[in-house]
Amino acid sequence: MLCKCKNVNFSNIMLKKVIFRTFAFLLICLAIIFTTKQRLYANALDLYGFGSRGPAMGNAYCAIAEGFSAVYYNPAGLSKIESIDAGVGFLSTENHFKPLKNIVLGADKDNPGILLTGNIKFDDNGATGMWGGFGASVTKKLSVGLGIFLPDSQYLAILKSQSQREPHYLNFENRPKRLSLLAGASLKLSEHLAVGVGANILYGPDGNVNATISSQAESRVDLSLVFKPRISPIFGILYNPSPALGFGLTYHGELYHGKLDLDVDGQMDMGTLNMPVLAQMSSIIFNTPQRISAGIAYTPTDSLTLAVEVAWKDWSSFNDASLGVNFNSGPGTIGTAELPEIDLQFEKVFSPNFKDTVVLGIGGEYRFGSFCPFEFLGNIDFNLRVGYTFEPTPIPDQNGLTNFLGSDRHIITFGTGVRALDPFRTGKTIRMDLLFQLHILEKKNVTKDKPYYDLDGDGIEETPVVGYPGYKISGNALVCGLTIGINF
Repeated sequence: MLCKCKNVNFSNIMLKKVIFRTFAFLLICLAIIFTTKQRLYANALDLYGFGSRGPAMGNAYCAIAEGFSAVYYNPAGLSKIESIDAGVGFLSTENHFKPLKNIVLGADKDNPGILLTGNIKFDDNGATGMWGGFGASVTKKLSVGLGIFLPDSQYLAILKSQSQREPHYLNFENRPKRLSLLAGASLKLSEHLAVGVGANILYGPDGNVNATISSQAESRVDLSLVFKPRISPIFGILYNPSPALGFGLTYHGELYHGKLDLDVDGQMDMGTLNMPVLAQMSSIIFNTPQRISAGIAYTPTDSLTLAVEVAWKDWSSFNDASLGVNFNSGPGTIGTAELPEIDLQFEKVFSPNFKDTVVLGIGGEYRFGSFCPFEFLGNIDFNLRVGYTFEPTPIPDQNGLTNFLGSDRHIITFGTGVRALDPFRTGKTIRMDLLFQLHILEKKNVTKDKPYYDLDGDGIEETPVVGYPGYKISGNALVCGLTIGINF
């Protein structure tokens, strides 16, 4: 077998920036931060978390949730806001994934029967953007909250629909790069019990392209593309039987970012050749599964809080962002001869067959107490936070044509928090929270069963298996972030 070498970098399909005018207060704060000319970073909420305290505690936060970040973790936690809580922040990530070396990349179109082999390198640049939020107590029992997660200053989303046969890291390559809005409300039913409801909102495209092509009549192309919100419900319960003990339960619904369909209805008329042609292309751009989280928080002393959280993710119903293409022609004629109907599937979409996962997170916070370095600043609290999360991969062994990349993930978290309890005698509390996360993918060997597959069902194995004979998966992601908030 002859081989040629080639390096491949797959490009993203970008969605141009659109004007976003919601949450005026937050946008003003974000504009102030942008004027510092720092490069700002962001990540998907379901991948890294929201705010700085929860992500620094291993995201074991649904039984602790408080402040504006409760709108994501557990909207029932908004009931803890006594007046107003607001904050803005940013996150910085850097991905490092080992390239796939000496694997089959596909067939050489210029030389039938010859396979191209080489390496696949991955973009190490992390997603960029920032977040903010606002929560307020409306009455003694009712509180509301808003949140926003913005991608970088150049794009509000990056949309990519790719072949399942193209090796790609499902979680890290596209999921972090999209705009998300959050809204929620909580109702305090008693001194110990609160419930909450909220929504995670993504803006995405939904539409189709209809093309009619004919040599006998006028050809036309109709485009219908609408950007509209996709709403995923969030429900939460928070129960605190005592100041030292808390229980949290949350549900996040399934959410997808958009769907595109292309239909072609044409008539091929070339001299004596006459044949109708139909083609369809369909793609779901982004999908995240539903999940249920349950957590316990325990505060044995005024200085220490410990938390444990278990989450179930419904990956078995996951629909990935893959592209399916079907082509149908005929029956037709060439002269007086009849031509049979031809039905081809250029890109077959396989069921990912992902499996449900159970995620375990633990976290702790130690509070060193108050001190007063400067009298005009008042008392200052300093906190230290640590956490760990184990998230098993939902991806089955990729022995065939598909190449979803991923392995079990270990997440080590660390953070600090500083609170100025009454600076300048304003009656407000100002806080600054710093967080770090290290995501480590376990090393995993992938072995392909054979170099060719019979994809079209004609009994001949002619479709090359990208990734043959196999490859190794490994890598890590480094995350850091900062949030500045105020309570009053």
